Amino acid sequence: MPDMTGLIHHAVMAPSGHNTQPWRFRVKENRVLIFPDFLRRLPVVDPLDRELYISLGCALENLVIAAGHEGYRALVGYSFEDGAISVNLEPVDGKANNDWLFNAISIKQSTRRRYDGRSIPEADMERLALLPLEKGVSAVFVTDSEKVEGIIELVKEGNSIQMNDRDFMQELISWIRFNEAEANRYRTALAQRPWEIPHPLV
Repeated sequence: MPDMTGLIHHAVMAPSGHNTQPWRFRVKENRVLIFPDFLRRLPVVDPLDRELYISLGCALENLVIAAGHEGYRALVGYSFEDGAISVNLEPVDGKANNDWLFNAISIKQSTRRRYDGRSIPEADMERLALLPLEKGVSAVFVTDSEKVEGIIELVKEGNSIQMNDRDFMQELISWIRFNEAEANRYRTALAQRPWEIPHPLV
């Protein structure tokens, strides 16, 4: 029997918009169901719930990685009736060779601090380029300095538009925790200071 609490612990370390953690989990024997939590949706910045479902996909991926690390094959399905992602776990001989992915889950950080300017190691770029992609999906790595500057200007323009949108700012502020007590009370959202907000096991 897999350690479901441990697997879900790793699943909820996934990133999500404004760290809303818009998911719910239900365990049935060797099966985990992941449901979207629409009470944590972001109607202004994510009106179509696109990022909400991407967040669910990130939680799913973490769970699949953790399951493989513990010696289980994860069979993933989706129910159009109730919107749940189902993950059936089957024991396999031996654990997956994914230590580097599994270990990255607990040390992953999402930060908006100034980037330190160091280049991404070439070996990491090559590994990313080798990842399998779905049909019709491609990855583009922009390293030319002039093109990078052009992208930066577009990002700045987009940020300016958002910061001047009253509804956007109200939604953003509602998800910011301004002190450690608030962070510990709500256990979701964005911290104004760099303390860690614990991830709830739901």
